[in-house]
Amino acid sequence: MTNRKQAIGLLLLTMLVMAQANSFFEPLKTKITKIAPSKGIRLQAFDPKSTPDLINNAKDAVDGYLEIAKAGKEAADIAGKLAVFEKLSGALGIAGALVGFIFAFIGTGPDPEILKLQEMIKETQSLVVLGNDKILSAIRKLNSQEAIRSASEAVSILDTLVNKHMSEKIEFDVGGYDVLPCGPAMTLCNNAFIDLTNKMDDILSASFEEQPRGDKERVGAVADNLMMLLSNAMYSLTWLNAQQWKASHPNEFVAPEDTAKIQQLTQALTLKHYYQEHAVGAYANWMRDKKFSTCRLCQSCGGDYPTYGGEGYKEYDWGWWDMFRDSCTAELFGESGPPKLCCSVQDPPLKFCSSCGGDYPFRVGRKLNVDDWGTWNRAGGNCKGSFEKTLDEFEICARDRRQCKMCAGQCQANYSQIGYIQRRDDWGMWKVFDTQQCNPDYTGDLNIDKSADVSFCCLDEVV
Repeated sequence: MTNRKQAIGLLLLTMLVMAQANSFFEPLKTKITKIAPSKGIRLQAFDPKSTPDLINNAKDAVDGYLEIAKAGKEAADIAGKLAVFEKLSGALGIAGALVGFIFAFIGTGPDPEILKLQEMIKETQSLVVLGNDKILSAIRKLNSQEAIRSASEAVSILDTLVNKHMSEKIEFDVGGYDVLPCGPAMTLCNNAFIDLTNKMDDILSASFEEQPRGDKERVGAVADNLMMLLSNAMYSLTWLNAQQWKASHPNEFVAPEDTAKIQQLTQALTLKHYYQEHAVGAYANWMRDKKFSTCRLCQSCGGDYPTYGGEGYKEYDWGWWDMFRDSCTAELFGESGPPKLCCSVQDPPLKFCSSCGGDYPFRVGRKLNVDDWGTWNRAGGNCKGSFEKTLDEFEICARDRRQCKMCAGQCQANYSQIGYIQRRDDWGMWKVFDTQQCNPDYTGDLNIDKSADVSFCCLDEVV
């Protein structure tokens, strides 16, 4: 399982070559089949003057999409981005579907309202083109064969679709979409969309496992750009699905006020479900809910916390600690003897060192030579060199001052408790932060000595 998730990458050169090769697009197992003519669809001739509601609804939908997309460009944090993606799931399908139906049934025409809609469409095309350039730039930096095998087909199909429709502005009736990249009845493109949303969670998991492990910036770039590709593709797909439906049902019309039927016929409802439940769900899981946890005190390192940062040796049963179990699993529990410091990322944010410095300049705790008992394993001065046993004082050193602190009493502010020294068989002395200073924004030094009732406190994400 670990090997399967060792990498996520999409080599740009490979992607571009595959996107251009017709032989690359082998038929997928059909998930969306060609729509048969629906009984009861009302035959109705309409033009711009007789269907103002449809055009106004389309303009409102496109305007909503533009507002959300622009907000997405300004969103700087995960909560803001996630809110944008959740709103997009409702706006993209209806915008693309209505625009596609209008252009399929009415055409572009000289009507002023249609011209206004076309100008709005140009603005969405500009956003999509800029977004796609950003996606390709991110893809260029990735490097894993795993992703090429597992996701590149879907990414290539959707990337070709978006470039052809939004960047090159090739219309459905002359674009040969039923040959490249979508196949008959747009099936390959619709299925590629579903495949990619279904694989989002595995792709982000594989990105997390790449070296250096747990690089949140890398995982975030992959997540952001895949969501952008899916957003662009959903807009194009529903638009083109509407035109494909019209081409295959030349004598049938849909009541212009029946937006529910329009969304059904353009696969907008199906695509919205997969976008929201799988893609947005995976994004929320990894970028909001998944803890890019920094470190834990554990019986042994492993699992999600494989990187070793030092330990106390259980040569004697001294002290009583709350720690996590083997491989940092389960919940905190009490045991005599000191734990191991285990971290989730390859370059750990925290280490036991003889002195802080270098990449670990911030002292967030200190073991004092008072009533000493037992041996510790720590790195050398300035957190350099290999780990060595010592009975001397040592420091707990961090890459970032806000990341973790040793605190008197319980963790405060946004810190989570990763370990605890109980007041039971307590021994030795630690220099820590007092309770009032146990928060990420405190920039002062350690200010109180404690032999027990000390918490190891860390933020849930690497800063």
